[in-house]
Amino acid sequence: GFDIPENYGIGIAIKPMKNLVISADVSRINFADVKSFGNLGPSTAVTPYPGPGPSTRNNAVKAIPSTVDPSKETGNDEGMGFGWQNQTVYKLGIQYGVSSQLQVRAGYNYGASTIPNNQLTFNTLAPATVERHISVGFTYKPTDELEITGTYMRVPNNSQTSPRNQNIIGMADIGMSQNVFGVSLGWMLAPGVSEYGDPSEDQKPWGFYAGMGIGQTSNSKWESSNINASLAADGITATSDLDNTNANGNFPWKFYAGYEINQFFGVEGGYMAFQDLYANVTATAPADATARLALQSDAWMLAAMGSYPVTQDFSVFGKLGANFWRKQLLTTDTTPGVTTSTTATQFMESDGGRGLYYALGASYDMGDYFTLRAEWERYDVDGADVDAYTGGFLFKF
Repeated sequence: GFDIPENYGIGIAIKPMKNLVISADVSRINFADVKSFGNLGPSTAVTPYPGPGPSTRNNAVKAIPSTVDPSKETGNDEGMGFGWQNQTVYKLGIQYGVSSQLQVRAGYNYGASTIPNNQLTFNTLAPATVERHISVGFTYKPTDELEITGTYMRVPNNSQTSPRNQNIIGMADIGMSQNVFGVSLGWMLAPGVSEYGDPSEDQKPWGFYAGMGIGQTSNSKWESSNINASLAADGITATSDLDNTNANGNFPWKFYAGYEINQFFGVEGGYMAFQDLYANVTATAPADATARLALQSDAWMLAAMGSYPVTQDFSVFGKLGANFWRKQLLTTDTTPGVTTSTTATQFMESDGGRGLYYALGASYDMGDYFTLRAEWERYDVDGADVDAYTGGFLFKF
């Protein structure tokens, strides 16, 4: 049966300034110690799979086992499971009291997928491939008794593709993404001292800050015509169709930090994870074949920043600097009927470099230490114009 796996962790919380709490923790979940989770299921095999069952009889074909031994049935300690590995999860959370009535908070956690690529057949029933969770929320207290809390959690898609000979249909491709919205009302029967925090008494118009954002990106070179031309240059005659990237559930995100020298000038650096891009390719020469392309890219950036305060709370800004990019192109062979080895079904090409970076945006101060921001950024990534449109927030220290 399914038992709850052992888990343990350690964490820390600090209050670096008035009204701001930052917490972090690491937890370990031992899925593999629960047999129904950790035992291997149908796996990848080029030769027939000999068990479970009597070792003298080949009772399976292409890694799909059968058994006459009740102790080897799925769900038992000696039966097949989901093949999950143990997982370490890293978490970071921030809470800020904007005023005596409003708290805002954000969180992020990461844990590598527990599912090996050669264990995807059973996991089509439970495609727990997700690795990242991003959440934002607030609590508003219009009266001493009433609290209104809202939250949104985004779980970006993470897809996995098995090697060939995984099951009776050859291979498996699974993934999952989630969107969670929540709202709640609370009523304090005996209101006490507010824990929200009051506005600061000494305004800090400039200094250090850090923030994060999410949004949308586009790549000027990720077009069918460009992909076809690139393949033709390598001697491959093929046509390509762009996959619906948005439907795959992934989205770009970034974090950044900077220093405001004064209300007009500053310097900023950060990290941007671009949206993953996908395409399906059909080749006709030198041989008939199909493949799936996945482009993953990210960049670090550093820029000078100029800002102009339109009002006391609203400002516009521009940035100019450089970005240091990395990209990986994963090619998965999806040709029907091909029985290649595990290492031959996927090919990875990596590259990196630097390019121009500039941006325009606007910000609105919600208080002395909390600011909302929206911006457009352009990255030169290996000659391609990559545009990012993001919204988010920052904290000033």
